[in-house]
Order: sequence, then structure tokens, then C-alpha cells
Amino acid sequence: MNKDGHLQGAIYFGLLGFFLWFILYSVVFLISTDIDSNHILVLVESRPLDMLIGSALMFPVTKISSALPDIIDPPGGRHRGIGHSRVLLAVLWVIFLVSLYDLVLHPQETSLVLDLSLLRIVSPWLVYFFSLGYISHLIYDAFTPVGLT
Repeated sequence: MNKDGHLQGAIYFGLLGFFLWFILYSVVFLISTDIDSNHILVLVESRPLDMLIGSALMFPVTKISSALPDIIDPPGGRHRGIGHSRVLLAVLWVIFLVSLYDLVLHPQETSLVLDLSLLRIVSPWLVYFFSLGYISHLIYDAFTPVGLT
């Protein structure tokens, strides 16, 4: 697959990942509170900074990480090295699921003050979207004739 295809796939995976987080967080939020589903505005207001950071990091992080496998294993030579391996795909799936779990069930409390608490919010989103972008590249390459190693 070419570079543009990987970047486009990363955008799709980023959007799906953000919506997956929002749906899972919504379900957990609604189950753990006494409000009914008609008060969804309370849900959005409960994590405004998280939603802003997640949506701002989604495209740049997934696009950069989706290009990384071809930087690690440049096309032309031995294209399918460690950067295109099934083992790395499995490790990234675990990292993705752990970061999703962290984002949904362990929200970071913070204020709008720019200090280390902001870093605690940004870090899980970076890991989440980085692993998602890299996974998107490997999934698309898995369906090519060369596949993964």
C-alpha cells in the first residue's frame, strides 16, 4: 500500500478510535451515575478538556505513527522486518487495549492550569492514538501480497 493509503487509513482508524472511546466512556458514565440517557450534555461537560485533547491529538499522532513502519523498514530493501511483524502487531494491540481501559475507566482529574496534570491527560491519548495509527498501517499491510513477517 502506498503512503497516501496509509495516511487515509490512519485517519479512519483515528476517528473510529475516538468514537469507540466516547461510546465506552458514555456507557460507563451512564451506568455509574444516577442520570438518565436524556442528560447526555452532562456527559460532555464532565470531560471537556479530555475531549478537546483527544480530538486535537487524533489526526497528527495517528498520521505520524502510521508512517513509522515504513521509516523503520524502508520500502525497496527488506521491507518486512521488525517494523512489520505480527509480534509487534500483537504487542500494539495489548498497548491499545490497556490505554483504552485507562482512558475509559480511570479519567484523569485536572484543571485548565497548564502543569504536570495536563501531561497526565495528554500521555494516555498519545499512547492510544500512536498505537492505533501503527496498528492501522500493519492491518492494511497484512492484506497485501507480501503481508507481515
